[in-house]
Amino acid sequence: MKRIATLSAAVVVSMLVAPGVRAHSDLVGTTPADGAVIAEAPASITLQFNEEPLDSLVDVVITDAEGDVVAMDAAEAAGTDVLVPWPGSLGAGDYTVAYRVVSADGHPVTGTFTFTYTGGASTDTLPVIDQAAAADVLADVEQPSTNLPLILGITALVVAAIAIVLVRRRARR
Repeated sequence: MKRIATLSAAVVVSMLVAPGVRAHSDLVGTTPADGAVIAEAPASITLQFNEEPLDSLVDVVITDAEGDVVAMDAAEAAGTDVLVPWPGSLGAGDYTVAYRVVSADGHPVTGTFTFTYTGGASTDTLPVIDQAAAADVLADVEQPSTNLPLILGITALVVAAIAIVLVRRRARR
């Protein structure tokens, strides 16, 4: 009985201490980098992921410091990268890039990063983008998800099942 209790405790501790299995895609880098100050425009804004996202389920929205959408070009997946053509009329200022992609396993990956652009046209010449069309993408970005409650629930059920089996075996003897 003591051996089973020790084994059960070891299993529970290993489940709590072991790092979680991460089969989902993650953002591993951006160009421009998060928080970067750039003077020259790159050919595109690039988001690099550790897995290939599904090309048909990639959304990227660029907003200025006031929260106005300044670019919502068609982002394109190229391997593990998502490329957004540099908006030609992007003027000097602070910008936030919000993204939502779906990885090959079907899980959404969302987030934001910021950069400051010191070159380019005046911000007065930026095109007006339909705010309603961008709202759907932006709404999804701020909703990170976690499987921790599910993992803890399954662990609790396994521990309870082991305890019930042990108590019943002991009662039969």
